[in-house]
Amino acid sequence: MRAIGHVLGARTPLNVAIGVAVLVVALAGLAFLLIRFVRLPARRRRPVTASIALERELTSAELIAQALAAARAERWHAAASALARAALHALDECGRLRFDPARTPGEVRRLLNDAAFDAFEREATTALFAAGAASAESFARLRTTYAAAFGNPF
Repeated sequence: MRAIGHVLGARTPLNVAIGVAVLVVALAGLAFLLIRFVRLPARRRRPVTASIALERELTSAELIAQALAAARAERWHAAASALARAALHALDECGRLRFDPARTPGEVRRLLNDAAFDAFEREATTALFAAGAASAESFARLRTTYAAAFGNPF
């Protein structure tokens, strides 16, 4: 730094000009950030479109109907997913466990400690997450274990 200071000197016009330029740029950046920060809450909120809006909570009966419709259309993964969601809503509807969309299947198993639900959850996990496991046979097994855990709503 001494070499640069020696070349520029303590108060040479070039040294003063560089200092002023750096100060102006820093103040302009600070002003920009301050204005942006102040205007942030004043931004208009975008209207919520139908694709972003959350759908209403479905009942277990409606989810079972969706599962059966997906099975008739041979969309096995969608059918298994709807039946798994129906099970979580059925637990809430019968008062066994309050529905929480953030709860994992393993957490539900630990909270319930029910062998019938454990069997259903294992079948659902296999049908939903194993590669290529969603099929007519896996959905039939899932329906059987659902009926054993919750009664036969089909």
